[in-house]
Amino acid sequence: MDNPLTRWFRRGGDPQKRLTRCLEAVKTGAIDTLEAELEADPSLLQARNPYGMSLLMYAVFRHQLPVVALLLSRGADPNAIGPRGSSPLLTAVLEDQPALVEALLRAGARPDQPDSFGATPLMYAARGGKARLLDVLIARGASLETRDQDGETALMYAAAAGSASAVTRLLQAGAARQARNFEGADACDLAKTPELRKLLSEEEE
Repeated sequence: MDNPLTRWFRRGGDPQKRLTRCLEAVKTGAIDTLEAELEADPSLLQARNPYGMSLLMYAVFRHQLPVVALLLSRGADPNAIGPRGSSPLLTAVLEDQPALVEALLRAGARPDQPDSFGATPLMYAARGGKARLLDVLIARGASLETRDQDGETALMYAAAAGSASAVTRLLQAGAARQARNFEGADACDLAKTPELRKLLSEEEE
């Protein structure tokens, strides 16, 4: 069966060396080098590094916005799954990169794509208290009520992390504070501090 590896050898190139050159180009932001490699072999877009990261995910991890833009323009899949079910969008959220988050969402990244634990980008943004990322994701239609494998929502993540700013932003957006996880706890029960429990109680009144 024909596959990217077979096509690499047919073109007379060493796939590992080509991938190594691409990864180095991504790391250093060498657009011309990367573009030349992709022109010679478009199947490199589907290649993975030793950790299972695609070129796009690696570019996001390295905070290389111009490289991300190039890869997306070449057809890189913004929803390709990487290690532990992570996506390029989730990686951008974890790296706290709003510009990359916006670029990926514009390219068709699914805002609610979960990782292997059922957690979405919004949940990680909430846990990290990343207000700007919350705003971007909510504006792009991220669900406030999606649940992870334990039945927890983004509001519960924010409460458990002790982030008053994230709790406030999610409540303003309409998050359901009465939602309960699979153990019967709501956001107020999970709140990390007395001040946060008071905030959630005040919102209920």
